[in-house]
Amino acid sequence: MRENSMVARRNEQGHEVLVAYRPVQFNLDQTARAMHAVLDPHLRKLNSRSRVGRSRVRDVLRQIVTDGWPPEFDADPERVAYWRTWLLRNSIFTDDSQ
Repeated sequence: MRENSMVARRNEQGHEVLVAYRPVQFNLDQTARAMHAVLDPHLRKLNSRSRVGRSRVRDVLRQIVTDGWPPEFDADPERVAYWRTWLLRNSIFTDDSQ
């Protein structure tokens, strides 16, 4: 993968984190919750015209960091667990110790 790909990196404490918007970092559980938000309807239309064919993940993570979670978003624990497993299976995160 390219150096700037969406892949978790180790922080100063050795924990894997995804840099969502400098200097904010998301751990595995936070990233799984954000992926649930990205692909569920609440944030699906964020910048949809300018991002056709491109990933919305960074835009959604940036919005969550700067504006907070959408008030209507209620994370489903089963969907969060699914995305947590997906992030590990696809090697975006490799550390499940968090």
